[in-house]
Amino acid sequence: MEAVRWLAAMLRSDCFREWLVGTTTMMDKQLKRLFCFTVILFAALAAMLTWYQFFRAKELWAHPFNPRRASLGKSVLRGGFYDRTGEPLTVYTKDGTGIGRNYLLNSLAHVIGYADPRYGTAGLESAFDSELSGSITAIELENVIAAVTGRSKAGADITLTIDRRIQEVAAATLAGRRGAVIVMDPLNGDILAMVSNPGFDPNNINKDWFWIAKDERQPFLNRATVGFYPPGSTFKPLIAMAAADVWNGTTIDCGGKTTVDGRQISEPRLTAHGEVDLNTAMAVSCNVAFVEWGLQAGWSAIRETCRRFGIGEETPFILPLERSRLPSGKISAVELAETSIGQGRLQMTPLSMALAICGIANEGVIMAPRLVKQVSSRMGLYDVNYPTVVWHRAASAGLCRQVTAAMQSVIEWGTGQRAAIPGVTVAGKTGSAENPHGISHAWFVGFAPAEAPRAVVTVIVENAGSGGTVAAPIAKEVLQAALARR
Repeated sequence: MEAVRWLAAMLRSDCFREWLVGTTTMMDKQLKRLFCFTVILFAALAAMLTWYQFFRAKELWAHPFNPRRASLGKSVLRGGFYDRTGEPLTVYTKDGTGIGRNYLLNSLAHVIGYADPRYGTAGLESAFDSELSGSITAIELENVIAAVTGRSKAGADITLTIDRRIQEVAAATLAGRRGAVIVMDPLNGDILAMVSNPGFDPNNINKDWFWIAKDERQPFLNRATVGFYPPGSTFKPLIAMAAADVWNGTTIDCGGKTTVDGRQISEPRLTAHGEVDLNTAMAVSCNVAFVEWGLQAGWSAIRETCRRFGIGEETPFILPLERSRLPSGKISAVELAETSIGQGRLQMTPLSMALAICGIANEGVIMAPRLVKQVSSRMGLYDVNYPTVVWHRAASAGLCRQVTAAMQSVIEWGTGQRAAIPGVTVAGKTGSAENPHGISHAWFVGFAPAEAPRAVVTVIVENAGSGGTVAAPIAKEVLQAALARR
């Protein structure tokens, strides 16, 4: 600003006016043009700096690659992360350069993210950078007091909804395979665990960045929130919700295959299930029945059901989250049939599927997903609690109970028996989703106890084959850990 004032004063001066008007020689004229050109450039630079200083300062400060944020971290102890029970998820370490932080669970790399002087921030480290770095006014006041009293300056701490024990079990059961596991409390929307494989070590992000970025398996991709997959047969509970007026009190005769406008859709190994009602069709995952019910319900009813369950809708969430993708425009009978068994152009994220199943478990009420419980500073001048919020009222409790009963049949005697837990009623659905990139993806969705759900689990294992064989056993172990939580 001083430079701008100096330039303005010079341009108003009598000496400058006299020189500008009185020049006559060729050399003076050339100097005059050069000077005017320089003044214009200087004025443009001053205008640009003013624009950034006054209108984009906040945006530039918040940019994850701003090196001044990293330098601030050297003078202020960055806040830590804790799980829902107060267990630390980060710890402070001391080395030759000062006090730093280590991440305790690599499986939370996609959730917590990282904070690195060279590569910036990601995940919750980015979303709450101002709080963690202490650049919120109330926290800055605390740090003034801390400096006066001889204590270290510190940012705010963040308490997550994650349960460390469940997170560890989910990561162990996925065992390095590509895919994702999500565990939620359907009553309040709390995310108890979120694992995406492959992952990375956030403690070594500076050293490993090049290799992680080159890895064809895409370790930086959070498959739980931005990974797109055909849901396969795990979509059938949603078709049951949409076609309630069709299947209620009726049966379908499954002969092992059906034909829609010349396209044959069949059961695995052309197995004929005979007369099936909803419970039997869900238990054996009968394609013929759900194709027929989907065709009779129609695309409008299915699309409306998806909307009410938040599928394809904007979801309130603190991390980047992609919308699930529904077929657009007018769709053919063949595509409607494919959608009715979770195939075709239908693409869903694991979190979107988890929220839909939460709606069934919670008798039609879907709570917004919550990942952060509280952000609080050391002295308490900054203390923000994140409440639970109803997101959608998707269906009647009675209809949800009917679909839940059908999903119980899946576990009791159907395709999901490997997810059964002794002494606990589990409701679930398996899926083996065909995809153009190789072997089918293995899915499982479910919740327990079925009569009073405390945990919803969603499992996807890429290119692993049968959901009942691969994903269901993972879900069983994770559900057992979730039901044992404090």
